[in-house]
Amino acid sequence: MTSPAHPRSQVESDVRLAVLRGYDILDTPPEKAFDDIVEAASVFCDVPIALVSLVDEDHQWFKACLGLNVSQTPVDQAVCRREQRSDGADRSLASLD
Repeated sequence: MTSPAHPRSQVESDVRLAVLRGYDILDTPPEKAFDDIVEAASVFCDVPIALVSLVDEDHQWFKACLGLNVSQTPVDQAVCRREQRSDGADRSLASLD
């Protein structure tokens, strides 16, 4: 994967991580509401894999996952790594085509 054109500053990354930790959701058990979201996304988009993922400094963790048999990946393998690290026009995964 190529490097993002506009990486976030360290301050922006620190703020994002602090907000994420403030939700107290990392490494919590599955919840039906999130499972329902991935099921609906899979059906709506007609795709076999759908995820709700959260990314900290070390890993991408799946709060809900349909179509994969993993609960997390190292951050350097995260599908959303580029989006998470960029600003401006390429925030959408669709722009990564």
